Amino acid sequence: MKTLMIMRHGDAGWNTGVASDLERPLSNRGKEEVSLIAQFLQTCAFVPELILSSPALRAQQTTEELIQLLGKPPLLTFDQQLYGATVGILLERLSRLPEPYGQVLLVGHNPSLEELICFLCALHRTKALQLPPAGLVCLTCDLPSWAALESHQQATLRWFVIPALLSKLF
Repeated sequence: MKTLMIMRHGDAGWNTGVASDLERPLSNRGKEEVSLIAQFLQTCAFVPELILSSPALRAQQTTEELIQLLGKPPLLTFDQQLYGATVGILLERLSRLPEPYGQVLLVGHNPSLEELICFLCALHRTKALQLPPAGLVCLTCDLPSWAALESHQQATLRWFVIPALLSKLF
């Protein structure tokens, strides 16, 4: 059994004066959103063994903030392929994950994350799920290895949390 958590980066500012989209930082709101997600994961006692993150600054900051708040550093990889990736690229990258890791967190961007979730759960409507900033989805896949993920459309959506909901709980 493999567990794949998929998280969109926290809210990022648009008027930050940076030269490229890759350099957009988390806003204060984004930092608060990531903190709420970390609190939720702590409450569930769920810590990923490996985090695969986009290299965009807002995704890096989301990942680093999560690690700091969770306190147990997992293996971390910033992967250049994840920025602007298609579902095919995401599936290919996930299928190359090391086998000892059963609980993986993918941090990236829409629309590819929403499309990946819909593909893995065999949701055929293109907008069947909307993943807001810092939204987190947990999928389980009955797979013998990550390599089998590329052709797998049998993931089960275990839970889906968003910061707006968590702000009412914490």
